[in-house]
Amino acid sequence: MTVHSTVSPFLWDAYVEKAQARWLEDVRAEAERDGRSFTLPSRKSLARHQRLCRQALRCNIARELTEKEYRKFSRRRQDSEKRRKTVLRRMKRLTKLVQEHAERYRRRLQADWQTATDLSEGQMTQIVRRMDGILEQLPSAIRQAHERIIGGRKVENRDTILSLYEPDVHVIVRKKAEAEVEFGNTLFLAEQEDGLIVDWKLEKEISPGDIALLQKSMPRMKEVFGHYPKVVGGDRGFSSRVCHQWLENEKVGDAICPRSPQALTERMKNATFRNVQRRRAQTEGRIGILKNDYLGRPLRSKSFEHREMAVTWAGLAHNLRLIARCVQEAEEEERKAA
Repeated sequence: MTVHSTVSPFLWDAYVEKAQARWLEDVRAEAERDGRSFTLPSRKSLARHQRLCRQALRCNIARELTEKEYRKFSRRRQDSEKRRKTVLRRMKRLTKLVQEHAERYRRRLQADWQTATDLSEGQMTQIVRRMDGILEQLPSAIRQAHERIIGGRKVENRDTILSLYEPDVHVIVRKKAEAEVEFGNTLFLAEQEDGLIVDWKLEKEISPGDIALLQKSMPRMKEVFGHYPKVVGGDRGFSSRVCHQWLENEKVGDAICPRSPQALTERMKNATFRNVQRRRAQTEGRIGILKNDYLGRPLRSKSFEHREMAVTWAGLAHNLRLIARCVQEAEEEERKAA
């Protein structure tokens, strides 16, 4: 696969200079932490680092261009299947080239890490371990893509690799125009009327469905607050005969949107139901705030345990900021009244 970059040479130089400046800052900071005097790396080391930066940039550009080409071939196009096969074959050639580079760098690192790098043995071992984790999965990933796209055969779930770095992610079917499916972990979020997050759960396994998530959430909230919420609202995904009956038995107000349009028309006559459904629209915005402002996109935390911890801290930070803003607004109102 030949990659024709549209990046200006000046941008290439700027990227390399910026990356090298960050590297030198890291080396200087490490020397200060260890109590050593900082010594500027040799010209040979600087040149080697520039070469590595340029190689990394070329790989990133090739990956982005390939992804851009693949996204063009929607299933709605008449010749989409043929085009996807063409792109996959190009991806396979590129992947094998990257694999050869990685294996060569791995052998070189293990042989010359003491003389050619300033890494400790532990750092070298960690880098090799990460490279091995990817190299061991590449043949299976290539075979999986070939079976699914070229051969048109399904791959068993137990044999499917969704991420080379995160084994705990799953397929999430969205059926939306911009994303038919997504990959990750399902996040259940419950908030009260003023936007305070009162319950959340990041699912490690495949999501059991909205109804099961709600049924698990209600006991957690009762354990924390001593009682169930007065009213529960949700979209059509939470609507089922079992769920409605359970809420009725527990004497919890049911403002979940029914699946039937006729039933929805009838329920809209109720003022409480209308208010809860109108308020429910803000939950989508709350999820966007949590992801974009507190977690970051993409979420940088690796492994499910770290992602779960990041969501916990994000929820706490969100609630503290919301409470502080409510206190400020109350104080401002008191000053105006006085």
